[in-house]
Amino acid sequence: MIIKYKNAVKSLSRLVNFERSLTAPNHSQFHIERMSLLMDFVGKECLDIPTIHVAGTNGKGSVSAIISSILNEEGYLTGLYTSPSLHKPTERIRLGQNIISEDDFTDIFFTILESIEKVHVDSKFGDISYFEALTAMAFLYFKKKNVDVQIIEVGLGGRLDATNVVKPTVTVITPIGLDHVGTLGNTIEKIAIEKSGIIKNQIPVVVSPQTTDAFKIISNISRSKDCEMISVREKYSWTRTHFDLSGQKFVLKSSEKEVSLFTKNLANYQMENIATAISVIDEIQSYGFEVSDKSITSGVKNFDWSGRLEVLQKDPNILIADGSHNSHGMKKTLISIKKDFLFEEIITVIGVLRGHNLDEILNEFVGINSKFVAVNSREPRALPSKDVFDILLSKKIPLIGLENSVSEGIKIALTNASKNSLILVTGSLSVAAEAIQYVKHVDFETYPDI
Repeated sequence: MIIKYKNAVKSLSRLVNFERSLTAPNHSQFHIERMSLLMDFVGKECLDIPTIHVAGTNGKGSVSAIISSILNEEGYLTGLYTSPSLHKPTERIRLGQNIISEDDFTDIFFTILESIEKVHVDSKFGDISYFEALTAMAFLYFKKKNVDVQIIEVGLGGRLDATNVVKPTVTVITPIGLDHVGTLGNTIEKIAIEKSGIIKNQIPVVVSPQTTDAFKIISNISRSKDCEMISVREKYSWTRTHFDLSGQKFVLKSSEKEVSLFTKNLANYQMENIATAISVIDEIQSYGFEVSDKSITSGVKNFDWSGRLEVLQKDPNILIADGSHNSHGMKKTLISIKKDFLFEEIITVIGVLRGHNLDEILNEFVGINSKFVAVNSREPRALPSKDVFDILLSKKIPLIGLENSVSEGIKIALTNASKNSLILVTGSLSVAAEAIQYVKHVDFETYPDI
């Protein structure tokens, strides 16, 4: 079955794959009609499952995972679909907290393969993409497993995303920032319009704290579609009461309740993500999903989302892997590090993907005593480390190394670290993933021949 699984992944990966493309896709390459046709062949009944649909620039994966964890604690069987994966493609599709097995992944892929081929023959909108196929696989798998609810994270944007064929019970928009500007637009307003494309007529939308411009766009679109809009910033406040390397405690308050929570996730911004997830839980209770405060507390405690301000090593130096890949995310990460960690300098091992604005990411380090190691990940879209190095050099940023792998970059950082240095490995989720693989000896899959 291992050979069949690898053949399934290779066949899947040979589909049009914007995630591995060296250039940013444009709107003309996205057709919701193509995904809708695929679901006609796979079975539209897969879309009848109660659905929580989550879009945003940062935090949408964490919010999705927190919602799933809380509902699991209450005894509901959840389907969780997120992207990208850190180590293996199976990570994107989860039943409860369990990643789909390689056998089930293989069976589901070959089950929908005929439908994919039918679209290739019948569609005037082009061939099915890698992400569209994976999305259809998730929908079919969740239907076969009779999940009570599915939590579906948008891949890119929202309006034209393959996931936007769902019939949501609740929609969610996490913080919006400048990212994928070549595809979604070069202003917060344009990106907010694309993300708000998941908002449906008279379906409630939960909105994380946003910039003024993004919030205005979301509010106007919600109003035009007669949607109840739940503002997390207006509904909840949160105050942290304790932090150490085992986790953080905080109190979440609304006009109706106050709850003390603990999460082992260390990022300060996770409190905002948790407040967003609990706002969603509050909302779906009016649709028959009863959830106790005990399940909320346990779900938050047990939630774990790798690659987000993850401490991989405590001695002799703290080493953090973080997947921040835009200025908005990096700003939040550095706020957390400055607030909660003691250091005299940060040695940053950094690599980015093509199309992401490294200049803006680096601007967030202004005022921080930091020196850099330029790297690139194995990801096909990775900007070569020499290009990263040249950008750092042009900004007169202190440099201590240039390496063609994340692991070698970490070795350089550790060699140059003093007693009070903190090491941050960041710039993309693929860089964070490779740091985890190297330091924690995590198994991973690569398909270089595709």
